[in-house]
Amino acid sequence: MADKLHRWKQGETLTAIRLDDGHAAVNRIIDRYESLDGRVAVAERRLLELPWPSAVSLHQMRVIDIHFDSLTCKEWDGIELGSENIIVAKPSELRKTGIDGVTFDLLRGTFSYSYGTYTNQKRTSTNTADSSTEAQVVIPAYEEDIFPLDIIYAAKPIGGIGATVSGRNDVEFIDVNVAGRAWAEETP
Repeated sequence: MADKLHRWKQGETLTAIRLDDGHAAVNRIIDRYESLDGRVAVAERRLLELPWPSAVSLHQMRVIDIHFDSLTCKEWDGIELGSENIIVAKPSELRKTGIDGVTFDLLRGTFSYSYGTYTNQKRTSTNTADSSTEAQVVIPAYEEDIFPLDIIYAAKPIGGIGATVSGRNDVEFIDVNVAGRAWAEETP
């Protein structure tokens, strides 16, 4: 292990040897605290005890109902549909709350969004510079009770979903969006 870790400069080439610098830094911190009477600092202990992403499991679900910020789903094992309704948060960029009526300074201009009711998957984007509008829909659309188009995969994020969804703060699952849903211009 080198005595001094390398400081990175913008534009510098990343090599496999340089990737080991990060591991060396972590090991030095742990070694330093372990050498103090065998004690490990509380912060490092907590870091070591964190569950790793591989501990997160995906749940296959079928969409029963679509809301502005969430989906009502039932677990699906590939054969049988579960009996319990489970509220699953949509990804934040597909939710109405926090976006509807708010103006955003984005890379391509300043926009605001207003939401319609077409199965809660339609909105209007307004460019505030010239007041031009664009009708947008979620592509691919969420589907209700149309197998296999109604299947989503949901997870329970470590630490929760970080938001109140559809007026509820007990929502545990979030759609991980493996279908790559996003807002797109609606075509006639």
